[in-house]
Amino acid sequence: MSCTLVILLISAIQCQQNPTISFITKERITSIGDTLDISCSVQYAKNYPVIWAKFDPDNPRNTLFISKGASLSIPDNRYSVRHDDASSTYTLQITKIQEVDAGIYQCMVVIPQVHALLPGTVLIMHNVTKQDRGEYYCFADNGVGSGAKRRVEVEVEFAPEVEVKISQYRQALRYHVDLFCTVQSYPSSTIRWFKDGVEIQDSRNYQISIFQASKEYIDSTLRVMRIERKHYGIYTCKATNKLGSGQKLIELIESVDPVCPPACDGYEPRFGADNDKGDDDYYGVASGRNQTRNDSRSIAELPLLPTLLAILFAIINLNHLLMMNP
Repeated sequence: MSCTLVILLISAIQCQQNPTISFITKERITSIGDTLDISCSVQYAKNYPVIWAKFDPDNPRNTLFISKGASLSIPDNRYSVRHDDASSTYTLQITKIQEVDAGIYQCMVVIPQVHALLPGTVLIMHNVTKQDRGEYYCFADNGVGSGAKRRVEVEVEFAPEVEVKISQYRQALRYHVDLFCTVQSYPSSTIRWFKDGVEIQDSRNYQISIFQASKEYIDSTLRVMRIERKHYGIYTCKATNKLGSGQKLIELIESVDPVCPPACDGYEPRFGADNDKGDDDYYGVASGRNQTRNDSRSIAELPLLPTLLAILFAIINLNHLLMMNP
């Protein structure tokens, strides 16, 4: 499955004058798995920080600040920043593009500003946790009219928390299996999968999917395709943001019969000599027997048949006993 992502880019200068952005990469369309370079050139900004950020137009408070100057602000090795001092250009590179990377990226030159504070009641919260996030209202009433209120939204940043509904999966050889994990974090996290400590990349055996379920939740699926014996073992779903990381382990073990779904979703495994342990071992046939096997195997050789025959013989014997003892 191919997916096309649209990357919009805008520039912003948080000041009255002086620094200017002379160039920024135009809108880009790319595909999942690609590498993307976006550039921003500035003038008269030597003494001011240049920032790359992913902007959320629906809720600007969710803006993800990626870099400041030539340094990254998030611990994600898919991002890197190059600075060309001669042209004063800052190039943000994103590798292994994912679905969650689509959006609006903003290049900003920030100048500190002084704001006046009005006297009033102050709400102080100590030892803030993620449970403190949400909307707060300040009400004022002096007995004249209906009073007034103001809403303040509080966002609390926290490290990723990874959850798995199933910690152990079973599947037969040559069938697919889907491993799931859910990540809660703010700001958003980068999700990576590992097998026995080695990071997994998309390939003919593995397919990684990532879905932004909500502002704080991301769902990820690792599909293991046409399972071979080497694919059984311990998998790790790991999520990372600028505040830390979290992970959970999932075990994949072998089953005799295929587990549905996804094994029954219109997929038929390929039987034959390409079985990594050999057909005789997989079907429980004695290794000394020399038999020719191909893709058109007899149904009598399938593992399920002995069980069905045993049940049939039991029913016949029961009927025989009932006839002898009316």
